Amino acid sequence: MINMLFTFFDQQLDRADFGNHLDSVPQALRERIGKFRRWQDAHCSLFGKLLLIEGLKKYGISRGILNEIQYTKYNRPFLTGEIDFNISHSGKAVVCVITQNGDIGVDIEEINPIKLEYFTRQFTERELAIIRNAKDNDREFYRWWTRKEAIIKADGMGLSLPLKKIRFDGSGQAEINNRTWQMREIALPHEKYCCHLAFDGKADTPMSIEQYYIGAKLTSQKLNQ
Repeated sequence: MINMLFTFFDQQLDRADFGNHLDSVPQALRERIGKFRRWQDAHCSLFGKLLLIEGLKKYGISRGILNEIQYTKYNRPFLTGEIDFNISHSGKAVVCVITQNGDIGVDIEEINPIKLEYFTRQFTERELAIIRNAKDNDREFYRWWTRKEAIIKADGMGLSLPLKKIRFDGSGQAEINNRTWQMREIALPHEKYCCHLAFDGKADTPMSIEQYYIGAKLTSQKLNQ
């Protein structure tokens, strides 16, 4: 099972509400969140941790485990044991995925105009041709970009893993460094964002998707996927 939790926000939380939510995460994480200068960045960081806490509850794990978060040399956060998680944010969207079925990565990107010539080193000629010939070049770019980013986040090596060498077989799988990843595009209820998931395991692994609304309290709604 894969659990995905996400939220969108369009305004700054009331200071008291933000403080109440901030108090629900461990001190070390509060300090990291407090270093952000832009309120948008602080909200994204905090909301990602709140989604992680909610997701861990589904596995019977309390928020106290967040004190045990460690970081790889590539700065990927992880927990020891069977649980793997990954968080991504862009613009005013935050998504968190959690599983007990191996490594997982997620990437969400806000679709904005891009200059493709700045990214030619990250794509093969075939991929560049597909992007250039697409009806919506920017959206197609982000569809490919989020695929690649989800893989390098699942793998844990970050940008030290060359994006151009990721091979997509056209059947929903990708391969790099002798590892095969299942790919899944996630249709979220906001057309300005593109999101992909990468995970190892079976292609038909079941998935639960839940949208959270974060105000004075947290409420949620499950989506069909």
